[in-house]
Amino acid sequence: MSWIKPLAFWSLLVILALVLVEVSAWLFLVASGNNKSFYNVVNNSNNTHAQTTSNCIANASSYKLHPYFGFIQSNCVQLNELGFWGRALERDDTSIYRVGIFGGSVANQFAGVDGHKSAAFEQLLNSCFTSPKGGTFRTINLAGAAWKHPQQEIALMLFGNEIDLALSIEGFNEHFTLKNLVDLSVPANTFFHLANRGVGANLYLNYVEALGKTTLNKMATPRLFAVIGRKWLSSQQNHENAQYSSANYIYQASAGATHNRETVYHNVTRYKAFVADFAALAKARKIPYLQVLQPFPNGKSLTPKEEKVITYRAPDDYLHMVRESMSTSQKFLDLSQLFIHHEQQIFGDSIHFLQPTVKAQFGHTFGDRQMALKIANKLQQMPETGIKRKLGNCEPISWGNTAAFEVLE
Repeated sequence: MSWIKPLAFWSLLVILALVLVEVSAWLFLVASGNNKSFYNVVNNSNNTHAQTTSNCIANASSYKLHPYFGFIQSNCVQLNELGFWGRALERDDTSIYRVGIFGGSVANQFAGVDGHKSAAFEQLLNSCFTSPKGGTFRTINLAGAAWKHPQQEIALMLFGNEIDLALSIEGFNEHFTLKNLVDLSVPANTFFHLANRGVGANLYLNYVEALGKTTLNKMATPRLFAVIGRKWLSSQQNHENAQYSSANYIYQASAGATHNRETVYHNVTRYKAFVADFAALAKARKIPYLQVLQPFPNGKSLTPKEEKVITYRAPDDYLHMVRESMSTSQKFLDLSQLFIHHEQQIFGDSIHFLQPTVKAQFGHTFGDRQMALKIANKLQQMPETGIKRKLGNCEPISWGNTAAFEVLE
């Protein structure tokens, strides 16, 4: 039994060492201003869209590389057979009228990301309109965060056979390319962040995902390691930005482009070509299409909260370029000033709609519902869609009190 005392001594010593490490980690977190929850430590993001789109612990874990699109969603959320957010396609049910929604994060939100609950737009179509196929409407989410042309064309080219109508909601992501005077075809910076994360960054993401699902993430030491890892990852991404950003990659390094009026003209011409390409692909698939310029906060009287969260607004001249480019489409709906006369808070950041609660409710915000009404009205006015308004009044049941909503035209 002589081994009991040494074992007790060393056990006590280990416990004291662990307590010392934990206390030291806590003091460091407090002193550095990082004594936050594990989730906030890992993400450290002010973007409301990024904070709530994923069931992953780390926002960066919610994307994976894709050879055609640059990146798509990972299995952090419910994916359909195409690898996009949403329910199964139910291809055997030929009575379903499928509306494919293309674009960036606002379009992705509008289409709905909850596999168990349809978005407001789908609810509106099923409650107030009849389908030419005699069955129900189904929105198919073919959009992705930070996506821009030509990702819409690529998705329509690959999956156009899965849908009955193509709806593109765009403008904000495209304006960045015009504003930065880089080639419109170059992927967003996010692609390069993902493509060049490397082994270390992926190990870090695996670490936080595994730890985040246990109670150990409440301890100071694991949170400290997360802080150190996040700072390292940020430094890596800053390096990637300088080396691989869309402002330098291909366009400046290879083409030696200069920032001048000729470059702006080239980008606007390119944008108009992409708009035409989307229409041509839809026509080739023999499906109707609609291209929508998404709502911007420009011109809106901002609430005090919006003044704080809208840290960037698109320059009016570049918004005009986007509008000019999209208006060349034969099927164009301009919703850029949809909320110009609304006094309540609409936006939760520079472009995304305010989320009603901390839990993600994408596709069900006031902004989403207003967009749904305008787009549905436009679609029923297009004979080629075959969509008709039901007789009498209608109200999507789950919308609740609709007193604040505009009526269908």
